[in-house]
Amino acid sequence: MRFFLLCLIAIPGARFLGNLLPLRILGIPDEAYDAIWEKNALRIFMLTILICASITWFFWNRGKVAYLIAQAETEKARAAAIAQLALPL
Repeated sequence: MRFFLLCLIAIPGARFLGNLLPLRILGIPDEAYDAIWEKNALRIFMLTILICASITWFFWNRGKVAYLIAQAETEKARAAAIAQLALPL
C-alpha cells in the first residue's frame, strides 16, 4: 500500500520537477513552456519513447547477463560436486 501511495505522489512530483528544473536551468520563462510543448509535441513524445526503450533494453540486457553468469556458476559448482564425488578417498 505504501508503494502505491509513493507512486501516486512521486509520478506527478517527478513530472512537475522534470518540467520545472530545465526551465529554470535554461532560463526559459514558465509561460513559454506550453508554446514549446505545442510546437514540438511529437518530437518530445518520440524522444521520451526512445529514452524509455533504451533504459528498458539496458536493464533487460543487464538482467540477462546476470542470469547467464549465475547459470554458469551453478553449472561449475555442480561439475565440481560431481568431480568430488567421483574421487576415491
